[in-house]
Amino acid sequence: MTRRFYRNSLTLVGSLLAIVFISGNPVTDAFDREHPFSPISVDAADSLLAILSLDEKIAQTFVLSKNESSRLTPSGFILGLDEIIQPGVNKFPVPLFIGMDMMNDKESRVRLQIPNQIALSSTGDPRLIHDYAKELGMQLQNGGYNFVLGPALDVEVNENDNSILDQSFGEDRDVVTESALTYVKGMRSSGVICVAGSFPGIGMAQQLVRNSNPTLYSSPPELIHRDLVPFKALVNSGAQSILLANVHAPAIDAQQERLVSNSGKAHELLEDKLGYHGLKWVDLRNPQGDQAYKKMLEASLIAGNDVIVVNEDLEKHVKIVKSLIKKGKLSEEKINQRCKRILQSKLWLKRNEPEMISVAEKADSNLLLLKSRQVIEKSFALARNRNNTLPLMRLDTSRIAVIKVGEEDNTDLEYLVQRYAPAEVFNLEFASLEDDFTEFERRSNEFNLVLLMIDETQEKLARKQFGMTEHAQSVIERVANTVNTVLIWNGNEKALRNLGEIKKLHTIIVGHQPLKWTDDLAIQAFFGGREINGRLRRNVNEEINKDLALSSPKTRLGYGLPEEVGISSEDLKVINQIAQKGIEAKAYPGAQVWFAKDGIVVINGAFGHHTYQEERAVSISDIYDIASITKISSSVAALMKLTDVGSFKLDDNLCDYIGDMVDTTAYMNMNLREMLAHQGGLTPFIPFYANTLTKGVPRYDVYSLAQSDLYPTRVAREIYIKKDYRKEIYQQILNHKVSSKKKYRYSDVGYYFTQEIIERLSKTTLDNFVDSTYYRPLGLTTMGYHPLNRFPKERITPTEFDRSFRHQLVHGDVHDPGAAMMGGVAGHAGIFSNANDLGILMQMYMNEGEYGYEHYLNPETLKDFIKCQFCDNDNRRGAGFDKPLRDGGNGPSCGCTHVEAFGHQGFTGAVTWADPQEHVVYVFLSNRIYPTANNKKLLELNIRTDIQEAFYKAISKSSPLANERTEQSTQN
Repeated sequence: MTRRFYRNSLTLVGSLLAIVFISGNPVTDAFDREHPFSPISVDAADSLLAILSLDEKIAQTFVLSKNESSRLTPSGFILGLDEIIQPGVNKFPVPLFIGMDMMNDKESRVRLQIPNQIALSSTGDPRLIHDYAKELGMQLQNGGYNFVLGPALDVEVNENDNSILDQSFGEDRDVVTESALTYVKGMRSSGVICVAGSFPGIGMAQQLVRNSNPTLYSSPPELIHRDLVPFKALVNSGAQSILLANVHAPAIDAQQERLVSNSGKAHELLEDKLGYHGLKWVDLRNPQGDQAYKKMLEASLIAGNDVIVVNEDLEKHVKIVKSLIKKGKLSEEKINQRCKRILQSKLWLKRNEPEMISVAEKADSNLLLLKSRQVIEKSFALARNRNNTLPLMRLDTSRIAVIKVGEEDNTDLEYLVQRYAPAEVFNLEFASLEDDFTEFERRSNEFNLVLLMIDETQEKLARKQFGMTEHAQSVIERVANTVNTVLIWNGNEKALRNLGEIKKLHTIIVGHQPLKWTDDLAIQAFFGGREINGRLRRNVNEEINKDLALSSPKTRLGYGLPEEVGISSEDLKVINQIAQKGIEAKAYPGAQVWFAKDGIVVINGAFGHHTYQEERAVSISDIYDIASITKISSSVAALMKLTDVGSFKLDDNLCDYIGDMVDTTAYMNMNLREMLAHQGGLTPFIPFYANTLTKGVPRYDVYSLAQSDLYPTRVAREIYIKKDYRKEIYQQILNHKVSSKKKYRYSDVGYYFTQEIIERLSKTTLDNFVDSTYYRPLGLTTMGYHPLNRFPKERITPTEFDRSFRHQLVHGDVHDPGAAMMGGVAGHAGIFSNANDLGILMQMYMNEGEYGYEHYLNPETLKDFIKCQFCDNDNRRGAGFDKPLRDGGNGPSCGCTHVEAFGHQGFTGAVTWADPQEHVVYVFLSNRIYPTANNKKLLELNIRTDIQEAFYKAISKSSPLANERTEQSTQN
């Protein structure tokens, strides 16, 4: 395009600019288009204007980007203060306005972790954009800010302009328009004025000569039908402040020295053609020499701009304005008119501020964090999904490696991944990318799926490959040419055009922006903890473009803030206090507390230490003996699966499965439903170890200090029991009488039989069966028997110092003596887990057998086992599952749980409950029996039920405001 073309087009411009712009249906609200600062009366502004001196009036025009003392009154505005001026400090009758540059101040955006505009528009969710802007506005108001420079309304066309790429709603005119309008409206509703830029839209601007002003190469039709459309819509909605660009725009004004910011034709276009009556802003913070700067300043003042952003030195600028007045180039009348408009804007904001921010909507940093996280979460866009790699299904079929390439290591990455599945994590820094990558290459044949996460660099121009370095590109190619790869690219999607056809790069997710919690949400999205449903707002190539509408559903638990499910974090602080109270009372040395609501884990906390010696703090990845919770996490789980496949029936008797063992005994016709519900007439407990001791010491004909073929089964450290002693245990059970009274009496004994039944029907051991059926497919990284075979001892919390049987601290071996004699695998005890894995299993139960896009159990089977089996016989129990007290009082659960809830307790100090009515799963794990099982303080202090009750109280206190703000919370 040449200058001659534009000159020939000028006659066309005049007619085209008179046309009503094609911007869809005009968006209007309660703000007056012609009087954006209504209902402030002219008299109110006049009264304030009358008490100002000329210097004070002139000072109102300037925005200082640095705070400075002056003999004059303060400037009208200050931009980007490090320390906010608190209310009451400014004694001047005209309020000092303080703002933030959201378009150009990258440092502040990074510091505040503010999602960029492309992330906002990629959500495809105007309601979320509005709510995010409102929360951000309230935070700014709370910090003393009154205005922001932003948002940018530029429709992205020229990909060589770094500023446009960094702050843009994208390439689609209508998306830019809708996103900008909802953003501005959200900010305005919280009492913050947006200075939208940069008029007339500089998406087609390009700087051809260094240190010169860019030129806008839009033709008149492009200007009208693309660039100006968002501004027209914003004006129709009552725009209050617009920033004019320092660009040449030949389609508007062909004079070479004219910029939009100082062009009379541009001002005429904005005011007369578009009907704008708000404040006109211009940014002069990038001077190109004193003379050139002074010339631009004078031209901007004479052109009629109301507010001018400068670096510093207010006195100098006031003198320049006064010299223009003295020369007759600028009149005091013009100064008064501009000052009046500025005063009207300030009075309008002060007047509306109390109405905009009610007491219930005081700024809450957690709500802003929530909205920011939701923006990033919902902005993830699926750019490719060949072979339907996502959603991930059976995790036991994948050997996953996670590679992160970024500015620095993410030390939390392993924890973030281990919440979902076992995986190897490789952190690669930009500075040492090639060296760090060697370790992965050496082990690459160990994996069949790689999650490759790469952040953009700070250099984002097209000539810099949009932030994807050559080294990063090389890593992608080398990984994805050998292993099936899912790439998460946190940056401009146009960088993907640098990638050729890579045969195993099956899936690409675009994350748009690397913030400090982007990795967390990206990993959740990869594993199905978050839905992927964002939209691309830029065209990359024929395959990856704006019209793409791929998605992947939420299939697993997500991890987020309590506010996401309508609960205030403040209301949950009492849970920390209760957990800490138990530690201080020595009810237990440490604990894990875990809650999920509506499919989102909102508490996953660790408290205290492994022992009272406080040598190792509890981590959320540490492992606990969950004792009798083994029943519902192992043997009952196995029986439900066998029921589904038709191998087991709950109404059968023992003789139907182990007849050779129980025939001719009182156990032969024991009904399994009754046995599992603890009313089979069994004795509560049998101390099997007692017969294996001589004067309190283990007999050497039963045990050995060393493992051998004759003594193969580990009981504890340096204690191995003789081969086939399991038969002796069963014989001892059969020697005990069975009560004829069909009443509830809790007993572990029946669950020894469940193990035998399961192993006969499945033709494998109980531990192998549940591991292959549930734990590995679910991605449970800690749950299972024999933790010492899988984890360092340091990760496992110790239980009791056993002075009766093993004469040692039980650490890593099952605490229950009978289960220990069974070799650590039993139907009633032996499972170890962290809170997260147990919570996932309970969530699967609550999901009626569905989790991770997989079907584990039939809903009818679950309901049959979970329901209260013999309520009319004063027995609350399910088939293996515990149930709340029927009268709703405090018992194994707090009185707040619903009758549909189910769970179990563990002797070691554990409990778990799932409440389908409230969509809540609760897990509490502790080693309260360290160092002695005689410690009853956990029960006496009601720690477990008090924590549960505190969570339910927090749910009940959820305000309508919180519910409104979390209306779009992801459902599981």
